[in-house]
Amino acid sequence: MWQEKLNEWDVAVKAPPFGLPPVGPSKAEHVDAAERELQQLSSGPSSSSSSSSFSSASEAAAASSSSDAASSSSSSDAAPPAESSAGAEMPALHPFSIPDDYRSFLAEFGPSLVGRVRIFGCGENVSPSDIRQHAYRLHDLFCSEDFKTAHRVPMHSLVVFAQDKQTDMWYGWRRMPLEWCSAEEWAGGKSHRVFCFQEEANAPLPKLVARSFTHFVQEVALGTRVDELGVKKTRVELGDDDEVEDDEELDEEDYYHPPRVLQPLPARGTDV
Repeated sequence: MWQEKLNEWDVAVKAPPFGLPPVGPSKAEHVDAAERELQQLSSGPSSSSSSSSFSSASEAAAASSSSDAASSSSSSDAAPPAESSAGAEMPALHPFSIPDDYRSFLAEFGPSLVGRVRIFGCGENVSPSDIRQHAYRLHDLFCSEDFKTAHRVPMHSLVVFAQDKQTDMWYGWRRMPLEWCSAEEWAGGKSHRVFCFQEEANAPLPKLVARSFTHFVQEVALGTRVDELGVKKTRVELGDDDEVEDDEELDEEDYYHPPRVLQPLPARGTDV
């Protein structure tokens, strides 16, 4: 499936650099196990069972590391602004499931550098190329009482699966609070849309950049959609009064055009 798509999109598949072996395709049982673990990140730190499970997963990740399309469509998802989300009660979220097209990508290639983004996989153990290592860390950060935002979107609802090599911004699926949409709407297409976000405090709202994982690979990883939507990393000046500096909009000729290459991540890390 994916090789055919890559051929259609004129994307070359290259081996990892320096003759390193690739991480390799993700097995179905490992993807299923990762999905079950990520489902436990749904409730915030107020849930003792979730917190306990999450703590164990975080310790495992730490041990391993030492070895909507357009923004107008996403306006219905945005919550009223607030000075801070820290200390607020974590809302209940719709259930999480790993998208089928992401599953099939991992089954064919495993974690890979595609164009401008690193796409993480699901292995037997938590590692830098595993979706869980990054999801655990960001969930822990976003659930911290010290983490503050300028909006009410629950950042702990984001499940990261990729990182932008150009900007270090993150891409993930967002689990919406139950009161924000019905189960029918959730099952009808909202569950697997892709958002771009930052981990820094006082960062802007997560930005809807793709309607599915396939759309994300074609238009974000391999395309210019990030620049077209004006998505860029804010710079926060630390001081008595934090100020966010915003760059001027890019002209079309200044858009970054990612290399049309897929390169499986090497087994010894993700820094390629």
